[in-house]
Amino acid sequence: MRRVTLVHAGATAFVVLMAGCISPGPARQSSNCREQRPSPVGELVNSRPASSSPDVAALASHQIPADGLSESGSYRVLKPHDAQCAAAAHCPVANALWYESEIVASQSLKHHPALQRSAEVCGEAMAYRAADQRNRAAAQALELFYLLAEAEANRDFVTRSKTQIDAMLEEVRELESRGIRVERGAAEFQRQQLELLDRQSELQLSLAQANSRLRQLMGLSFDEPTPIWPEIDWKVGVEPIDVHAAVSDGLYRRADLNLLRMLIQSLDADSLDGVRLSLSTMTGMPGVPRAANYLLCGSGDELGSRRCQLNDLLTRQELAAAEEIRQAAFAIEIRLQQVAVAKRMVDHFRDQLQMQRLLRERPGSTLTALDIAAADLKLLDTQRQLVHQVMALRIAQVKLKEAQGLLVFECSDCR
Repeated sequence: MRRVTLVHAGATAFVVLMAGCISPGPARQSSNCREQRPSPVGELVNSRPASSSPDVAALASHQIPADGLSESGSYRVLKPHDAQCAAAAHCPVANALWYESEIVASQSLKHHPALQRSAEVCGEAMAYRAADQRNRAAAQALELFYLLAEAEANRDFVTRSKTQIDAMLEEVRELESRGIRVERGAAEFQRQQLELLDRQSELQLSLAQANSRLRQLMGLSFDEPTPIWPEIDWKVGVEPIDVHAAVSDGLYRRADLNLLRMLIQSLDADSLDGVRLSLSTMTGMPGVPRAANYLLCGSGDELGSRRCQLNDLLTRQELAAAEEIRQAAFAIEIRLQQVAVAKRMVDHFRDQLQMQRLLRERPGSTLTALDIAAADLKLLDTQRQLVHQVMALRIAQVKLKEAQGLLVFECSDCR
């Protein structure tokens, strides 16, 4: 990052100040976390950990509206918090903004009070924007983390399904060789084999891409050969969300809203240039020259116009943020319902499989090993759907925290 030197000549100093304020990106919720490059994140293990299953026991009583591939080798075991906070600390745009804010804040402009006040405002604005960027980076990393967990689980389901299909194909070929006609012949199972092979290839690509992108977000080396193993808590609870409290907390913590509040509180004749420049870098706001449009709020002076403009913008942003949080909370409730439905499907097909196994043991039963295998395949598919719904729930929970601006606060180095 270039060094900025503000000289006493007013025009030159203001040009430098402008360059500082126009750095790309949003965060000062005290977002001074630093990149943790020296020590790699996560624990190295010598083999691929065993996949677990969602613990959905707590959903047994959840009300649903009536209408409504196994590989060996080393892995880097990560917890969600590891991915979240490493991505927040590494975020390049946020780090650039924070470093720039420190440079601006370190300048001594005592002989130019207006420049000093404007520099302080610009520094604070960049710090808030940095916090916002860290919050977004943490959310991206967590979403990738849970998508990676789902892909790893799907690899196990595909492997088990392929083993089952292979056995069924051998059984059908044996029966057909003895002249026994089977309703679903060998050709049908060969087709399913090919579909599973295609799914395996897609999973390999998904795993490679998710690993690469997650490593990039966390600041790990691009040539790091060790794949990431996402270690997650599969237990699903049904604690109700206090939407009103969630909205209040989000409006209090969100860096983009606190940036506007800071600009309103800081606005005076000396800080006007800094406020104007900070506004010009915000999404959707035009770069406004010194000869401002005083008709923005019907005021006859720019100071009053800016105050009216900022208050109006804050009100609109607060309304939008509150609705975003409410929708994120609603999405969690819907995902919980979908997990509950998926759980019931798994229970249903598990019961069916057990019943068919018992019926096959009875004398005169017409059920075959192929019937049992087909029921087992159906159970595997419903289990895969359950994993998908649990991961969708986890991502919805991340979206809520992102909308509240909480993810950056959960990292001790970023507070």
